[in-house]
Amino acid sequence: MNHTIRIAAVALSLTPVMATAAEGPPDCRNGLFPEQVKQPGLARITPGPKVDVLGDSNGCPGEDPKCRDGSALAAGETVLTGLSFGDYVCVFRPDNEGGNAGYVKSSRLAPQTLKAPAVRDWLGVWREGDNELRLSAAKGAIKVAGRAWWPSRKPPKGAGGPNEGRVNGEAKPEARRLVVTDTDDDDCVLTLTLVGSYMMASDTGYCGGNNVRFNGVFRKR
Repeated sequence: MNHTIRIAAVALSLTPVMATAAEGPPDCRNGLFPEQVKQPGLARITPGPKVDVLGDSNGCPGEDPKCRDGSALAAGETVLTGLSFGDYVCVFRPDNEGGNAGYVKSSRLAPQTLKAPAVRDWLGVWREGDNELRLSAAKGAIKVAGRAWWPSRKPPKGAGGPNEGRVNGEAKPEARRLVVTDTDDDDCVLTLTLVGSYMMASDTGYCGGNNVRFNGVFRKR
């Protein structure tokens, strides 16, 4: 079995991909954000009134009230930034319930400078809901041990599951990205990207039971 560790560099960008009007807006949704956004940025909402979060279907994003998803971002809030469409940027706001993705006007975003992290910035216990990633130093590399569940670690009766997934491996980070191949299954590859105090994770879909994914935005606890 090939246990080669794959490492990729990452560029710093607020709007890494621009879709055209003919193509329509890229999907901007919670579960898809970690898979679609390979070069996440970080931004703060600029001073002013709250900015509406907009959907991605039925002619949206746009000024039409039908585009509003019912949530809004206040000045000073921090968001991860992803794909662009016209005057709008897909953003992700992490919270204790997993987070929320949607489009906002690019004019209301102040990009934040992201520096290459030190090794110590990676280390610790990171959580997103019930899912957990433990990162520790390992002879010049970083060791990753993770567990994830679907639909949750202790789902309500009748919800199905819990299905569990695991990943264990180590790699050397390059810039803000760490790509780890599981030591027991090289189809399971986990990509981690540090974005300020957040860590975005996405996997290949082969790291556990049915529907189990590590995809999400983790915070150190």
